[in-house]
Amino acid sequence: MVDAEKHLGLIKWFHDKARAANYGFIQHTKLGDLFFHERSIKQGQDIKLFRENAIVVFIVQKSKKYKEKLEAVGVRYLDNETDLNFL
Repeated sequence: MVDAEKHLGLIKWFHDKARAANYGFIQHTKLGDLFFHERSIKQGQDIKLFRENAIVVFIVQKSKKYKEKLEAVGVRYLDNETDLNFL
């Protein structure tokens, strides 16, 4: 894992029906676009909430497939301000 810091980002896209994809990308202002797979979503989260422009909290790690890239793990939908207790 690169760091255990939590980051905020926006879902760029996820579970694109046209692509039959169970993965997507999160936009982050400094880290750029980060890949994430549905397995990277924290257990207990409603997968239907992960749609374009949804705000999410995540941790960054080196990609398992592309060593020079980063990916998001521990992805969690940010429902309201009380979810910001990690700040």
